[in-house]
Amino acid sequence: HPVEVIAQKLGEFAELLGYDLDRMEVSTGEKVRLTLYWRAVNEEPLTTSYTVFTHLLSEDGRLIGQHDGVPVGGERPTTSWVSGEVIVDVHEMEFKDLSYRGRALIEVGLYKSLTVERVLTEDGRDHIILPTEIVVRPTRR
Repeated sequence: HPVEVIAQKLGEFAELLGYDLDRMEVSTGEKVRLTLYWRAVNEEPLTTSYTVFTHLLSEDGRLIGQHDGVPVGGERPTTSWVSGEVIVDVHEMEFKDLSYRGRALIEVGLYKSLTVERVLTEDGRDHIILPTEIVVRPTRR
């Protein structure tokens, strides 16, 4: 899959350059593997650790699956980010609502690990909706 470029800044330290998904169709028994490409844009080292959230949303906006975690499975906390570098950050989202069928959207963002306070985008939102829909289908028997 080609990388989708979105280049959206979050706060004063992170730019989500793009992402790719391992599949466009999924059943709720499978994980959705999302790779995020972050660019560190902080001038100074960060003293706060942030958690990445990746959420699967139903068409009516309910949370149906997710994976939250420190970048790169805990290996690259934001406190280690150096200005200009690109961090390749994989999240395997698992469904919580196993009965869901239909289209799903993905929202991503960052929050302070301790307070769960979300980081805002340049236009003041607390998440980014990725421009790719996935289709959730029944599990194949």
